[in-house]
Amino acid sequence: MLEIDKINELTSTEMTIYQYILQNMDKVHFMRVRDLAEVAHVSNASITRFIRKCGYDSFAEFRFKLKEEQKVQEKSELNNLTNSIYEFLDNTENPSFQQKFDYFVELIMEGRTLVFIGIGSSAINAEYGARILSNVGVPAFSIKDPYYPFDSLMATESNLAFVIMSVTGEVSIINDIVTKIRKNGQSLILSITGSDSNSLSKLSNMSISYGFEKEVTGDNYIVTSSVPAIFILEMVARRVYKLKQEKN
Repeated sequence: MLEIDKINELTSTEMTIYQYILQNMDKVHFMRVRDLAEVAHVSNASITRFIRKCGYDSFAEFRFKLKEEQKVQEKSELNNLTNSIYEFLDNTENPSFQQKFDYFVELIMEGRTLVFIGIGSSAINAEYGARILSNVGVPAFSIKDPYYPFDSLMATESNLAFVIMSVTGEVSIINDIVTKIRKNGQSLILSITGSDSNSLSKLSNMSISYGFEKEVTGDNYIVTSSVPAIFILEMVARRVYKLKQEKN
């Protein structure tokens, strides 16, 4: 939109316009001059001067270019996500990942009841994990209430394996639950998370990581892709189903 050296030439009013456009690109290409002036709290003339300083003869020409730039940006973001997913898929072929995966499946095949735990978007993944494992004959359910009476559950059920879903592995309320489960000493803790080095991984008996960095919005909501976590769950379910079929 503007070359870096020209940004320094902007007046304070023009900088206000520039910052608004950067933060609202998806809205601006639908606006008229007076619409943009109103939301940016500047005059129509200020918008016109800014457009000309950007090298455009009209606001319509500027909007068209802005829309094209947004398309390029969105395509770049999509390519970055695609590349990350391909990198993850390649990593699943590594012997170290396969070894962890095989052990993860082996622990599930021991006949424990699986208790999936997660909050936020990870709660959705946990619920899906419980369902897909149930579909292949593994007793499993999910809990998304962090204040659930886990002590009572462990007192009545001794053969449990808790599967913890977390992108960052640093959610304090989840890690507090895991710490309490560890003190019980009877239940197994498995986790699927974004990193091998986070707190959750270290608290787990067995952890599979998918190597995705945390991505957040401006409001600090996690928007990290769930594709790797779901892929791992489906790989586990398919392997478990195959092993069960071979036993029969």
